[in-house]
Amino acid sequence: MVSLAIMLLCAVCFAASWVLPANPEGASREQLGEAFTYWQQHPYLEFSEEFAQRFFNRKAADSIEQLRAGWLAENAPPEALVVRTEQSHFDELLQGLVDARVHTALYRWSLVPSRGLAQRGWVTSMFVHFGWLHLIFNMLFLYLVGLMLEDLWGPLLYAGFYLVGGLVAAGCHYALDPHSNTLMGGASGAIAACMGAFAVRFASKKVSFFYFVMLGFRPRMGTTSVSAWVAGLAWFGHELYSFVMGDAQGVAVAAHVGGFAFGSAVAFGMKLGGLDRRFAATSEQDTGPLVASIHPEVESGRVAFSQGRYPDARAHFVKALKLDATDFDAEWELVKLDLAEQHLEPALRRLERTLSGLLRERRDEQATSALVSVWQGLDLQALSPRFCWQMARALETSNPDFAEPLYARAGADATLVGGKALVRAAELRLHGTEARWLARGYLEAARAKGFAELRARVDELWPRCPEAPAPVEASGLELDVRAAVSTQGQRPRVLEVSISSVNTAGLEAAGASGQRRSVGFAQVVGLAAALVPLEQPGQAKKGRLVVDLVMAWATAHGPTTVLRFDSDQSGPELSRHFGTGGTARELYGRFFAHVLQASNARAVPDAVTLTGGQFPRFESISAFEVATYGAAR
Repeated sequence: MVSLAIMLLCAVCFAASWVLPANPEGASREQLGEAFTYWQQHPYLEFSEEFAQRFFNRKAADSIEQLRAGWLAENAPPEALVVRTEQSHFDELLQGLVDARVHTALYRWSLVPSRGLAQRGWVTSMFVHFGWLHLIFNMLFLYLVGLMLEDLWGPLLYAGFYLVGGLVAAGCHYALDPHSNTLMGGASGAIAACMGAFAVRFASKKVSFFYFVMLGFRPRMGTTSVSAWVAGLAWFGHELYSFVMGDAQGVAVAAHVGGFAFGSAVAFGMKLGGLDRRFAATSEQDTGPLVASIHPEVESGRVAFSQGRYPDARAHFVKALKLDATDFDAEWELVKLDLAEQHLEPALRRLERTLSGLLRERRDEQATSALVSVWQGLDLQALSPRFCWQMARALETSNPDFAEPLYARAGADATLVGGKALVRAAELRLHGTEARWLARGYLEAARAKGFAELRARVDELWPRCPEAPAPVEASGLELDVRAAVSTQGQRPRVLEVSISSVNTAGLEAAGASGQRRSVGFAQVVGLAAALVPLEQPGQAKKGRLVVDLVMAWATAHGPTTVLRFDSDQSGPELSRHFGTGGTARELYGRFFAHVLQASNARAVPDAVTLTGGQFPRFESISAFEVATYGAAR
């Protein structure tokens, strides 16, 4: 990678110019001390102009001259002959220091404006550094921003940008005083260009900072995060202030200011001109340059979307993309709109393309948040295994509950990636506490792929997998039985419950007798729902949504066993966990999608119907049971 190559070259140049030489700046502290001691003893002597330019900054030179003038104002110098003799000796000391510096690698490789335009220092100065802290901090900032820009633009474009950015930054420093003998070196000018481009191209990405403050006698420390454009603008403002006030303290702030301005202008120009679509390593781009703003067309589309005016919303989003083909907000709103209108194939194609682009930009947090926001409406089987593998890796740390089913889907890939995904799904299942026996299925599928590279890990995990439990009836719940049926009956064994609490892994069911029992979603083997009429004495007929969690399908030893609850009794509790807005149909659609993703349950009639909220209607509970479960199977 180009960034790593730059770091290595900087390290090599640092070793050759700073670490290995006994006196990297050409003169030892003792020699410099000898010259300054001699001047302190003879403060009426003058430093040569060449020495002052090479060893003093402007403030230091002014201070020395003020001290000399002050001494002469209060004291009389020796005789002229003595002064000439002492000045000659002093000049010899200073010239020796100047000659020693000129012959160092640091001097030869640095940019020295007085040497004119034709010098190698324009390029070599980007790789020399004046001390360990100078090198370490520059390489840290290059690591933070350079790698992401390289991934975004590709190595060739990034290398050219880095080189030109460094030249522009050096040119800004050179323009201040073309006759200066002061050495300029370091990668900070080119890195400032990278920081400017980063602040534009990754404007909404969060940058974390560690802080430590003292409040009275109490220390306070922690971390805080700000958007990249805020951090970049704050740094640029500080450097600009230092430049205007002349408070540089030996730092080439003009190079920093020029480099940052160049980098941000290039990135902004590429975005406006659409060059990102041609050169960038991703197909979708950031949300904005220095301000994370939403396009007015997107805002209008969102309003129309919320009001159910889908054609109008689509027209606004499409117009926004025509104006800016890299507008992520417009692209993502179209994904949600396609899902809402049940245009599943284009929705999933657009979703994969958009989120894959974010992952390549290393905007994992934005990609994972976007996927989770539409999770309930997704059919993972319709997503490509390779995409699921990428998203699972991004979600693994922050949302392992989502990562496992994604890894399971990625296991359909016929290559080694599919085998690795199944092994990782097994590992995540084993790290949890619910239904750890499901890991066996993942490992069996991974072993069946026959990849030798996975055999050792599968064999290592296999003993940790508990045996699958024997078929259970309602997870041991002994609740009120609605209908006791014979083994050959058509109706299932129904345990009517209400939901007292819900979490990500399961729920707590309560029967009429007050008995409670936790039920993990991983234990559910089937899921069904229906709208049926509910008649109550003295009240008009109304409908209710009946939900069945199938805990065991019928066998020769017993009927289908079902936990049943309805929307009247359990709706409020489900709303607290899954109610992120929308209608009751959307609420239960999200609940069904979560259960299906957390288990290997079979949806009746199918997953699309249940998660989409298009629940079948029946004249009675009996009609629902016959149509759904039929004869004992």
